[in-house]
Amino acid sequence: MKQRIITRTVCVVLIVLAAFFSVSCTKQASEPINIVALKGPTAMGLAQLATEYAGGEDAEYAFSLESQPELVGPMLLQGECDLAALPANLAAALYNKSEGKIQVIAINTLGVLYLAENGDSIKNVSDLRSKTIYSAGKGATPEIVLRIVLENNGIDPDKDVKLVFVSEHAEVVARMSAEEGSVGHLPEPYLTVASGKNPSIRRAVDLNSAWTDIYGEASPLITGVLVGRKDFLQEHKEEVKVFCERYGYSANFAVENIDAAAKMISDLDIFEELPAKKALPECNIVYIDGEDMKDQLSAYLETLFSVNPQVVGNKLPSDDFYFTP
Repeated sequence: MKQRIITRTVCVVLIVLAAFFSVSCTKQASEPINIVALKGPTAMGLAQLATEYAGGEDAEYAFSLESQPELVGPMLLQGECDLAALPANLAAALYNKSEGKIQVIAINTLGVLYLAENGDSIKNVSDLRSKTIYSAGKGATPEIVLRIVLENNGIDPDKDVKLVFVSEHAEVVARMSAEEGSVGHLPEPYLTVASGKNPSIRRAVDLNSAWTDIYGEASPLITGVLVGRKDFLQEHKEEVKVFCERYGYSANFAVENIDAAAKMISDLDIFEELPAKKALPECNIVYIDGEDMKDQLSAYLETLFSVNPQVVGNKLPSDDFYFTP
């Protein structure tokens, strides 16, 4: 009799424990995937996905924005977020700094760099000779891209043009507005904002097309990528696969449904609706994963590394940097 009581007690305990662990696992599985993106083009392609699946008690994703790229890396490595949309070179640098603890999942934004003019004299890159070019990208990828394009078009960046570096894009616009005939090095959607406030500022040179003229269609200029913590990606392969499918749809939505996408972008506080609507066609939002992503991104990083190794973390990422859903 005593043994039966003990046996029943053990069974009850086991049932309770099983129920407890079942509830715990369910709770863990239902926790939303945390995604951080930077304000601007790298977040625009996420707008439809964030609108439909983030927010609310039963949301599958928690979506947040940052304005400073350097803040996102620590959040990712410390487990405060699971996925992040980052500049391509920063993703490589973060991979090297963390000794391989993050992986890149997809390219989400191609080139968004342009040269704008306060005037109407510049028709192509060769017309930049003897011009003053204002830029906020000293020592970073925008400067590298500009120098490569100039040099490959027979212009010495240190002799044939005057490069003036300032602290932010707003100062580039202010300098241009005050100086007729000057040139500004601006990304989208900031160029659209500038031309909206000052109609004399116009898009003069598409640096993305100029880059492709040098390296070919197979090696485009790349702005942003989607990355994730390696441990998270390995432990949640099915969830990541579903997310990637949704992200691909969301990126395509931003390209094909500009009015609706601009409204979503504004509602999420990524960018104001009207400039977002005008800038979206020039933001080169994409979703490229798998081998195509690896081929294009690795070629781009090799080019950056050959000019300034520091911008990618002083060495090129290994093959395990590239994640396959």
